[in-house]
Amino acid sequence: MAEFGIVMGKSDKALRRVLADLDAHTALPAQFKALIRSVDAHWTQVRTAFDACDARIESHARDDERCVRLRAIVGVGALTADALIASLGKAQEFRNGRQLAAWLGMVPTQHSSGGHTRLGAISCR
Repeated sequence: MAEFGIVMGKSDKALRRVLADLDAHTALPAQFKALIRSVDAHWTQVRTAFDACDARIESHARDDERCVRLRAIVGVGALTADALIASLGKAQEFRNGRQLAAWLGMVPTQHSSGGHTRLGAISCR
């Protein structure tokens, strides 16, 4: 669309704003407008499916007690809690929280040399 002089931001909201005024742009060929409308219809279907998927994840995270406890942690939302519960299950294979943290990748950085072990801050790489 920039080739036809229509410049917009890289967001869904900016695209919908431009598509609402598509008929106002007389420089656009009719075939191009038809193509853009068909792509917009497809994008609307994708957004609807995406919103339905988000609603299912939110519903599951709200109904599962383990997800509710995880969501009490600052920065953990429905998607993260649901994915962690799906990966861990009941987490019975870990002997303690330290093993779980290591499995997640939350381990201290190492600055060891010559047999001297020096551990730094926790990193999540």
